[in-house]
Order: sequence, then C-alpha cells, then structure tokens
Amino acid sequence: MNRKVTVLLFAITCLGTSTFAQDKAASDRLRAAHAQYYTPTANGLRSFRCEATIDWKAMLTRFSGAEIPEDNPMLKYLQTTHLSVVDQLKGKGSMEWSDTGAPPEGKEESVKQMRDGLQTMIDGFFQSWNAYMNGGMVPFPDKSVEATTTGDGIHLHGTSNNATFDEDFDKNMLLTHVTVDTPEMKVVAVPTYVRTDDGLVVSAVASQVNQPPSAPPTEITIRVEYAKVDSFQIPSHVVYDIKNVGVIEVGFSACQVSVADSAQKPTAEESTTVQASSSPAGAAFAPLDRWKAAVLTGDRAAIKAFYVSDPRAFAQTPQGKIADAAGEESDFWSRLSPTGLAEIVPKILEQNSPQPGVTSLVLRIELKFQSKGESHQSVISIAQVWVGQDDDWHIVVTQRSDAEPLPKMRLPEPKIPNTHLYPEAGEAHKDFEAALAAAQVDHKRVLVIFGANWCYDCHVLDTAMHSEPLASIVGKNYHVVHINIEEGKSNSDLADRFQVPLDKGVPSLAVVDGSGQLITSQQQGEFESAAKIGIEDISAFLNHWKPPSAPNPVPKS
Repeated sequence: MNRKVTVLLFAITCLGTSTFAQDKAASDRLRAAHAQYYTPTANGLRSFRCEATIDWKAMLTRFSGAEIPEDNPMLKYLQTTHLSVVDQLKGKGSMEWSDTGAPPEGKEESVKQMRDGLQTMIDGFFQSWNAYMNGGMVPFPDKSVEATTTGDGIHLHGTSNNATFDEDFDKNMLLTHVTVDTPEMKVVAVPTYVRTDDGLVVSAVASQVNQPPSAPPTEITIRVEYAKVDSFQIPSHVVYDIKNVGVIEVGFSACQVSVADSAQKPTAEESTTVQASSSPAGAAFAPLDRWKAAVLTGDRAAIKAFYVSDPRAFAQTPQGKIADAAGEESDFWSRLSPTGLAEIVPKILEQNSPQPGVTSLVLRIELKFQSKGESHQSVISIAQVWVGQDDDWHIVVTQRSDAEPLPKMRLPEPKIPNTHLYPEAGEAHKDFEAALAAAQVDHKRVLVIFGANWCYDCHVLDTAMHSEPLASIVGKNYHVVHINIEEGKSNSDLADRFQVPLDKGVPSLAVVDGSGQLITSQQQGEFESAAKIGIEDISAFLNHWKPPSAPNPVPKS
C-alpha cells in the first residue's frame, strides 16, 4: 500500500484565523512541528502560583563582591520576607512581596529598589518563558506569518500588533534563533530545549536586548529547571543572569495549578493517551462515533459543528488546500446520505495522542450504499486531528482521498485493526535482534515485515497470518518482527540491509536465518495490495522459505 493520506500532528495554540503560507512544504512542517513542543496551555493549564525562595546571603555576596556576615542588618531583614509568584501564561507574571520585619534604618529606598528590580526580573522571565510555553514561538502559518524553506530548515517572518518577528528552525524543526522588533525594543534570542516525556521544554534563552532599539545591547541569559506538578511541567529553579549586573536565582516550590473547568475539558476516557501494547488492541474514540452518526443522517449543520471555527480548520482534499474546511467537509459528507448511504464503518488504523487534548487519527472509511434495489460499496482514506475545545472535541486538520470502489478481498479483514501492530520505529533494531537471538536457539527463521499502522493492507496481512492454516505455519517456522517505516523513511537502513525497496509499497517481507543471513526478500511489492493476493499466495511464500527441516523443540531446563 502506498500512503495516500498523511497525518499532521500539532498542539493547538491561541492565534487568529488561519490562512496559509506560500511555501506549502514549510507550512506543513511548521504545523507538524507543534507536536514535539510541550504546550501547557493546550494541556489545560490556566495559571499557577508558587512560593518563591532566594538565597539572600548568596545574592548579596554576589552583588557586593564580599562575603556577607550572618548578622548583616539587610540580610536579617530579607530573611523575614515572604515571596510568591503568579503566572497566567499569557504575558507577564507577578511577584508578591511581604515581610514581618522592617528594613534597616536608612535602607528603605534600597529595599524598594531591590523589590522593584526583582519584580522587573520576574516580569521579564515570565514574559519570555510564557512565549515559549504557550505555543506563541511556534505559531501557525497564517495571514500574518510567512513560512519559507531555507536549506534544511525553515524561516518564519511575521507581524503581531506593533511587533515584527523572524524565527529560524533547523532540519529537526528545533527553534534556533529569534529576532523581535518593536518600537520600544529589539530582542535577539537563542533558545535551548531539552526533551521530556511531555515534549520539548525550553531550558535556556540567551538574549541581547536593546531598549530602546537604539540603545546598546544588554545581554541576558535565563536558565530553567522543571518539576512535575499535577502532570504539568512547572519551573522549579530559575537563574536570571544580566551580564555586568549580576545573577539572581529563584526557587519555586509548593506550586498550585489552576486548570480548565471540567466542563471545558475532554473526558478522561477521551483524552487518555493510547499506550503501545504487545497484544492486539483496537482503538476507540467516542467523538468519531458522533461524527459518524451525523454523516450517516446527512445532517450538514451537525457535521459542520465538528470543525474548529477559530482558528479556522484546515482541509486537504484531492482538489487542493481548502481554507473553509467546515464548509467543504460538511458539503462533501452530507451529500452521501441522499444518494443511499446505508452504512458507514470507520476503521481506525493509527491513533496518536501527542499530548492531552490532541488526538490524531488515520482512518479507512468503508461506505455501503443501497438505492432502488441495488447496492455498492466505496472506501475513503482520511486523516484527522482532533482537539479538545469548548467542552467537546473538534476537528482542526483533515485530509482525505476521493471515494473509490471498495476492493474485494480474498483475505480475511480485521473488524477492529490493531493500532499498535507496528511498534515505535525506534524499537525496530532491538526487536530484530531479539528475534534473531531466539532463532539461534530454536533454529526457526525471522520473518521481517516492513509496514506501518496507517497501511490497511498491512493489517489485512496480519489478520490473514493469524488465521488458519497460516497461523500454524508461522508459529512452527518463524519469529515475526514488524518494522515500522512511519512516513516511509524510518528504518531505511534495515530495508537496505534486507534488500527491500520501500518505494514498491508495503507490506513487504524478508526472511533471515538465525545467523542474520538474508534468505530472500520481496523486490516487487508482491504483497503490497491485499486485494491481489489470497491465502494460497501467502502460504506458498511461507512454506517455500521456511527452514529446510522442522526445527527441534528446545528442551526444558
């Protein structure tokens, strides 16, 4: 099967109505890049409050250049202060300062300057950090943002209110350079990211700030460490380093988070990230059932309501990019019912939740029509990205093929495809080595099957191989390894090693013995179309390339 529909994964950010950049490749890469950046606002975080602590003695020592004794009056006063911070994740944070003592006599103005300076530092930190963490630094390409390909990466140029900005992303879509110009200041920043289980989080930002733009630059470096608070990544330690001025370190603790109201969040059942499993498991997604019901009845208004209106959902059809996805898709799907649509069977081939509140689906939609005593069946390939929004789930990106006649299969088909049939691409080498080790012990051969979860023919082949008589042949003679090629390029080293030309389509098979020697591989996409083969074809292949003699059972210890 050659892929016809490609899924675009991304986390939703709060920007305006979307149109599209001129460079489609750059635009698509930018949209897909959202998935790798952790965005707490997309996960439901509204704000947080933390206790803030400062090692006052260390800070005073750094600023004065001399060791501060424990009985220093200023130190003793500062140790009576209580600090807390609040961040709404939309712009500036704030710091609250209270004390239980009085400043040293004659030092009232110095304390006021210190308090104001810390507030300015906290404001500056959150203004920068929020932009990186609320999705603002990886914006949608829209009418105010132009994305263009530059070398292996992309460049963004855009406007927002009175600001212009330019950003550079490398070949892995990591943000490497930012320039922001406003009438009040110019900022040039170089961010650094670390990878977490939740996605990329910014760990440092080195900036040059000209305020006003004509002023000499001030070099500021921010470094951030994180701790999990109710599943959210919240700063636990911040270093704010102003060159030639000083370094301020602040610890955040006892943090409390405020999340979206339960009425505005998807249910726990719907937002749970699907975890990979070694056993067959079909996927389920409740909002898809409601979408299916609307399509079956031809309710145009109900269908249209499934698509995000702000920012406007994006659709890719065989006719090209569609800016008004809600209008186009509701027209397309509502036209089916009047033509005799009697049954719709969505099969989820691939389901991913890059972060809570975002779910992507690759679907095979099988349609059955009955009209005037006649019936026929069609199939449509679809990719959808759903987001939790306004107390429900809505579609923000969709891509589909045209309807085609449903091919007749001689092979058994899965009623509920196993969305974890192909493990993560990074597991391929480990899985193959494990199968090879087992084959060295029991003298079976290794059956290497290249494919991907989006590939329906791959699911059909697997269903056939779990049916008799194929299941017995496989069980007695082979260790099976599924190699995930993802979008077509992953694990290409293994494909080259086993002489499997992936451009011929998948699934594609290779047979290897226990020593790792290649026995055979499919060169012409022989099993690429499940509609063209039967049980006898698969049986002939498996019997022809099984070990020369039945493997001896491994004695029990």
